[in-house]
Amino acid sequence: MTPEDLRSWTADFAARALDPDAVEAFVADVDAVILAQMPDLAADPVLVAELHASTRAHWRTFLAALPDPAHRLVLPEPAIALSRSLARRGEDIGVLLKIYRTAQRGVFEHLAAVDVARHAGPRPVARDEVLVALWDRASRWIDDAVEALIADHLEEQRRIRETTDAGRAEAIAALLRGEPAQARTLRALAHPLPLCQTALVLWRRDGDVPPAPGEWARAVRGALGATSVLTHLAGSRELWAWAATATPPEDAALDGLAVLLEDGVHLAVGRPEAGPTGFRRSHEQARSVQALMLGLPRTSAPPALLRHPEVELLCLTGTGSAVADLARRELGALLAPGRGPAQLRETLATHLACGLQVDLTARRLVVHPNTVRYRLARAEELLGRRLTERAGALDLALRYAALVGVPES
Repeated sequence: MTPEDLRSWTADFAARALDPDAVEAFVADVDAVILAQMPDLAADPVLVAELHASTRAHWRTFLAALPDPAHRLVLPEPAIALSRSLARRGEDIGVLLKIYRTAQRGVFEHLAAVDVARHAGPRPVARDEVLVALWDRASRWIDDAVEALIADHLEEQRRIRETTDAGRAEAIAALLRGEPAQARTLRALAHPLPLCQTALVLWRRDGDVPPAPGEWARAVRGALGATSVLTHLAGSRELWAWAATATPPEDAALDGLAVLLEDGVHLAVGRPEAGPTGFRRSHEQARSVQALMLGLPRTSAPPALLRHPEVELLCLTGTGSAVADLARRELGALLAPGRGPAQLRETLATHLACGLQVDLTARRLVVHPNTVRYRLARAEELLGRRLTERAGALDLALRYAALVGVPES
């Protein structure tokens, strides 16, 4: 096989592999291998999203450079972002190396399944030769990427040590592990832990870093009347915070934090709870809300701010196909598009939240009680049953529809 034959085959392979569906198939194959070997990584939805972005960018950049016979690494920004997020999570270099060592196996398995004949030019090519050449380029790309990212990861760790209080970061990690709060932990945090703690998780769904922690913390402190707001930069696009207040903040005050968010920034809010246990529990709740929002279909429009009490049931059940099926089954005609069905769903959800009290529902919706009664009767007519039948399933279905919208059939 001549060098020209190999270049022709490679150029055709790269062009076909850059098809968006083919790229997503590659990402799914390679990342499935990585996540199967790294359960701790698989349990962190933000890092999983960053892994997908890194793998996708690596593959596209590699394919774009592949027709050029001269190998030259171009390290994509999402790969750097993933490396820095690992450093900010306190992960050592071994985690980064394991990701790329495991990815190497996934890439090999993907390339071994390539249909060589599909990309052949005017003359047939030898399968072994083209796969060896392709694997050689891919291996060199991965090796060079690891070398570059090791240096960046170590530099990020050095920068973190110089610009943050390592004792504070370790104190936060210890509390989140459920360890008892020691005197040195309280000193390191410089945060009134016995007060009511409301955990906040701030992130961007797609790229870029969150707002400056100090500036954002000052805005939150003013909005909630907090004694202190503790912040921790947890990733390249993620910020954790805890607002300490004498009493639990009002729901309206928490909802008002939405005005502090820039476009593309999301905020998950845990329940206010006191003390070290509340510090950990509220954070776990905020992270579960974040995981829920990150798992929403790309076609949906997630809210900028979401509080745990609003979606606790969905945090337990998720937003997968099983819940979508339940919503279609329980709501039936109430899932029809348009203002009328949406109004009935809102009335039903409010009525359930108000303990089936018509007058309280009317006050919440700012309508006459007779209007509520009419809407409830119409809803029961469309459902074909009383509202008290399977009320729990109905409530979950309404919460799903409010968050995700009308599920596709």
